[in-house]
Formats: sequence, C-alpha cells, structure tokens
Amino acid sequence: MLTNMLLHHKYTKHEFLLNPPNVFYPPPSYDFFQSPTQKFGPMSQSSPETTPSSALASPDPDPGPSVVGRLKMPPALPKIKLCEVCGHAGATSHYGGTVCGGCKIFFSRTVQSKKGFVCERGGQCPMNAGKRAKCRACRFQLCLKAHMSPEEVGRLRDMRNCDYPPGPMVRREGFVVGYFDENSQPSTSLQDCSNQIISCIDIHNYGNDEMSVLQTFVNLERSSDNNAALRFGDQFLRVCNAGIDMSSAMEFPMPICEKIPMDYIRKEFLEDPKTNMKLFWCRNVNHFLEWTCVNEDLRHFSRQEQTLLIAENFLSIACLTSFYGFLRIQRDQFEKSSEDGTVPPPCSVEWFAQISKLSTEAKISVHRAVSEIMEPMDSLDISMEEIVLLKYIMLFSESSTSHTSSDMYRIRCYRLKYCGLLRKYIKRQIPDPEKRIARISELLKIVESVRNTAMYLDRWMTLFYTSNTCQMNDVLVYDFHVRTWHEYATSSAWNSTSSGIKREIQIKREY
Repeated sequence: MLTNMLLHHKYTKHEFLLNPPNVFYPPPSYDFFQSPTQKFGPMSQSSPETTPSSALASPDPDPGPSVVGRLKMPPALPKIKLCEVCGHAGATSHYGGTVCGGCKIFFSRTVQSKKGFVCERGGQCPMNAGKRAKCRACRFQLCLKAHMSPEEVGRLRDMRNCDYPPGPMVRREGFVVGYFDENSQPSTSLQDCSNQIISCIDIHNYGNDEMSVLQTFVNLERSSDNNAALRFGDQFLRVCNAGIDMSSAMEFPMPICEKIPMDYIRKEFLEDPKTNMKLFWCRNVNHFLEWTCVNEDLRHFSRQEQTLLIAENFLSIACLTSFYGFLRIQRDQFEKSSEDGTVPPPCSVEWFAQISKLSTEAKISVHRAVSEIMEPMDSLDISMEEIVLLKYIMLFSESSTSHTSSDMYRIRCYRLKYCGLLRKYIKRQIPDPEKRIARISELLKIVESVRNTAMYLDRWMTLFYTSNTCQMNDVLVYDFHVRTWHEYATSSAWNSTSSGIKREIQIKREY
C-alpha cells in the first residue's frame, strides 16, 4: 500500500524542499492535540509564565532576526477517504483510482483473468460495501469510472522482476467509458463472447450439428433468390413501388416489386443499366427485407435498433450478393459457350461495358469492384455458405454512433456467433491451419472492399434521388440513402408522413 502511494504521489518543488526525502518526522502525539493552541508572536511580547527563567535572568543582547511567520501550525488529522467504487472507508490510491483494498484486488484479478461480465439489470445495480459482490459487471465499470487503469496492473511486479526499464505506458483517456463499450471490457475470447447470448444457431442446432443450421441459411437464401423460376423470368410484371416508407417495407416488403428471379434481373441490368436501374434496386431491397424478416436474431432487438441495422447495412449486403451473382452468371455463360471468344471470361470488364459508358466515375468504380471484389471471389472459389455467413456478419455491425452501448455489445456477440460458425465451416473444408487463416483473412478483405464500394455507391444514390435520375426520387430511396438516422435513434415517434420526414430530417451534404 505504501509503495503504491509513493508511486502515484507527485511532489511539487515546494513540498520537496520543505520535506526532503531522507528526513522523516514523527507524528504528533494525542496529548499534543488536546493542549490549547499555542499563539506565537514577537519575542518581546511573551508572557513571564511562558518565558524560560534562563531567558529572564540573562537576556540576549542580540536576539537576531525575527522568527515571526517561520513556525508552522501542526498539520491537521488526515481525512478518511472513501472508496470511489463501493464507498468503503480507508481508501487509498491503487492503479490510478482511490479505492479500497477489496476493490483493488477485484480489479486486479478481473484484468488478469480477462473475463467479461454482463449485468442482468442493464448496469443499474446499486453498489455499496455490502452489495459490491452482487454484480461484478457493475463493479468493474465503476472501477473504470474511478480512473483505474488496466495497464497499471502488474506493472510494479514487472519493474521488480526485470532489470530493464518497462516499456512506455498506454496513455489513459480522460473520458468515462460507456457501460457496455467493448473498449472498456477486458479482452475476451470468441467463445466467451458468443456464449453470452442465445442465437438461432443454438436453438436450431439439432443433434449438435451446426452445419445443418448453415444449410438452412443457404436454403433461405436460395428461396429469396427465386432462381428456380429463372426460365419464367419474362413473365413477371416489371413494375416497382418505392413510394412506401421503410417502416411499412420492413413489415411487408412484397408490394415493392414481384419476386423476379435475381439472376434474371441481374442479366437485364448488365445489358441496360439505365432502363433497369430502379427495378434492379427495388428487387434488391425486396430480397434484403425478405431475408431480414426471417432473421430470428434480429427480432431480439428493439424496433429502433432493427431499423438502424437495416438502413446502415443494406447497400453493403446488396453489393456482396450482387457481385457474387454477377460472378456466377459469368461463370455459367462462359462454361456453356464455345471457345470462339465471343463470351468474355469471368471477372472481365467487358461484362460491365454498358455501366462503364455511363460516366468516367462509373468506369473507375467498375475496375475497382472487379479487381478488389470479384477477382478475389473467383480465386477463392467462394461458396454460397460463405456468402450467407458473411451477410450475417455484415448485418450485425455496430459501426454507427447511433447505437446504444448495451446494444453495441449485443450486436458484437451475435456477430461473433456467426464468425464462429464460419470458422467451423472453413475448418471442415480446409484441414491445414495456415491455409484456413489465409482464407479467412481474404474473406475479411472482401468484406472491407465491399463496404468501401457501398460507401461510394451510396453517394451516387443520393445524387440520383436529388436529380431524379432513373425516377429514383421516392420515399424508400430517401430512407435508405438520404436520411440521417442518428436523429431517429433519439426520437420516440417513427410513424410520420413523407412530407414530415423531409422537413425534420437533414439531407446528406456529402454530394
């Protein structure tokens, strides 16, 4: 305890001169504080009772300089400090915070064990000396709010055991972390985080075979694609309705457009992108919302949180499925064609010639998407199972600042659940650990490239809405690409008309 006090207390220059480090003064006795306070004044004004007899008998002819003001009053009794975590008396400085010995030991063991705790009451547990052991999650959060630094744990031991000086310490931030901010939690393993929630993977894991659950996900994806009706694609009505708001579309996406086979509308879009732009966009929205409607894990979140996840991640997931669908179409046509060179090979820019003619920016975007997304997909020979799991991983993303801290932690747990399933699937396909790691790394690079491409396309869609290009000036386009959703996270009302939306919500200014 004394060592920690010495490490954390910094002497000023004045204190160092008054109290040299090699001189120790004994504390005053109890009788000293019971005696009347001594009044010090000039030597000539001392009373006979308080003046020594030797001084009265032989006064000093040269008393020297005055000592008035050079004597100090005895220090006051030290104040008893309370623990900033539980309020227990007798707290001292530990790891940067003023806490008691019990909270110091708890903080040290929690950081060293690298365990994560979850509060069942959402971080609202009362904390005092008698109830501090009830909820370890709230207790650890209060330790962080008391400015206790995890980097300080074990630092003194390392200084004693090592002959070389310790490395530079990580600077502690000045703000108080949020309750479920993952940066405030000790680092935990994927298994620990995923075990804190129950996903549909656990519910439908019959016979302890998670691959059967993955096959169910693949079947749902194929049902949403509706490519079984590909030969009847020209018989579907080519009409779409983007005049409904997102709230209505989330509840019932069928009025947006008919369930045209995805491969059919993708071919139509590649041949004439300008004419089929709106129908292609509406079919992707219909496909995405139909997929989210059957997502059981998404139902565990509030209506506001569901809306945020859907609005923020739609375009990224639509880009992922579209580029995978383009690659599949190119492979099929190239394999069925003769070797006369009339059909270009997969991942060739010739497939996107009509899109490249729209503008110079479109041509640059096509080249980047082909090189950063489609070519890695082709080289990895990415499977439908991997695409489906990447969709779930991208859906449960907490990138927005609009999410609350508790929801961000739950989103992260669900994402890690699907990351674990992806790891198990790849482990079954690839026995070599190094090759597995390399494949997962390449898949994550594809996800990052898809997100970057989606950000660029989102600006395009904003411009299409404002200029009414391809008749894209509709409410649903506004909700997905123009509306700023951070205001919706703090508002209580959602059911509003399109005119009210345009008055209350700011339009993005990036374009």
